[in-house]
Amino acid sequence: MGSLFGMQPRDCRRCRVLEIGGASGGNLLPMAAALPQSEFICLDPSVRQIEEGRRHAAAAGLRNLRFRADPIEALGQDEAFDYVICHGVFSWVRQPVQDAILKALQECLAPNGIAFVSYKALPGWHAHRALREVLLRHCAGEATPAGRARRAREMLALLETAAQEPRSKWGPDLLREIRDLRASDDEFLLHDQLEEHNEAFYFRDFMARAHRHGLQYLGEADVHTMYIGNVPQGVPREVATGDDVEAIEQYIDFALNRLFRQTLLCRDSVALNRMLAREALDGCYIQSLLVPDGPDRFRGPSGLVITTADPIARETLALLARHTDFPVSGEAAMADLRTRMPAADPKVVAATFRRMVLQAFFASGMRLYAVPPAYVASPSARPQAIASARYEASYRPAVTNGRHEPMMLNDFERALLLKLDGSRETAQLVRELGEGVRPALDRFAATAFLCA
Repeated sequence: MGSLFGMQPRDCRRCRVLEIGGASGGNLLPMAAALPQSEFICLDPSVRQIEEGRRHAAAAGLRNLRFRADPIEALGQDEAFDYVICHGVFSWVRQPVQDAILKALQECLAPNGIAFVSYKALPGWHAHRALREVLLRHCAGEATPAGRARRAREMLALLETAAQEPRSKWGPDLLREIRDLRASDDEFLLHDQLEEHNEAFYFRDFMARAHRHGLQYLGEADVHTMYIGNVPQGVPREVATGDDVEAIEQYIDFALNRLFRQTLLCRDSVALNRMLAREALDGCYIQSLLVPDGPDRFRGPSGLVITTADPIARETLALLARHTDFPVSGEAAMADLRTRMPAADPKVVAATFRRMVLQAFFASGMRLYAVPPAYVASPSARPQAIASARYEASYRPAVTNGRHEPMMLNDFERALLLKLDGSRETAQLVRELGEGVRPALDRFAATAFLCA
């Protein structure tokens, strides 16, 4: 894959990755399994979590995943990482620890390293803060985590019922949040809502602190959220047409009332080029989220519609719409497009292909991957699941698929996944577990759990 914004990050198949506050390594374990030539380090101050992570890594046979039971201040300047992850931590720790995180990023990032930091954002979090305060008041006096979680669920049940009444002012957004929290496990509920420290930031304020530590804004993990064309009209012209990327990002937050960010940072010594080269697609694998909705019209998620009368652009989107379940190599798709448009200038075909893929990507109608998929699109005669997913299914219901997406599995699906080691034919699995095996295998194929 080519560079984005002038960055030349390390190939993720041979890199060093650090996760700050990685607990027992649940995020890193499937990465380490998928990228055996890369090195992963999980840093967390909890000795209990780190010991649990070491047991999981050993049981999964992962020698490229190591654990350190240290505070963030223990990281030294002699350590360099190509990628640093800090997810679900920054908003939930005291300011001195936040500053220590930013200091560590500046000291430990490789020259072309990229840091991922997630945090609660304003103005969106203002409304959600009211929900947290209600839960905290209802949980007052409960000393144990189990007791606090139980009391919080009592209040969530009350609020879900009340929020559906016409008189309620909670609104549909908070109703969805209430329902999501009720469906979450106790660990997430306690962390997300009931931790002592729970802070949200305006983007410009977060970046001001990052700048003080020698860091600059690279982008968002969800790149399509940066595209101002996805934002309702009304952003001041001097902002929308200016070159102050951070000002644009702040106004996007204002317009969308964003409540969570997944920000990418890099060293401020890196010279960024915001002019996106279409050659950045070279080497990518593409998965379309668009389906035909008429001769010149394609429909995607969240009401997205792309129309085009250009025959090459139309054929590009139609070709890629055949790859909604499984990524296709960009080079293979472009070669296929050339054979379908033999009379067209090959240079025009290539330029149009790249333009349409990027346009759809920025509109959240395409997914791009830097490495080939490690999963298959359909069950084989002897179905086999990704090894790390089989291991995860042995101890928890949230199992990570081949696209690094956590999926909640029921008891039957977990029991089936544990048996998918490639030693059994489908008929044998049906005899052992029943007819539910066939639809479950189809679901596993559609959700990237099966491998060759």
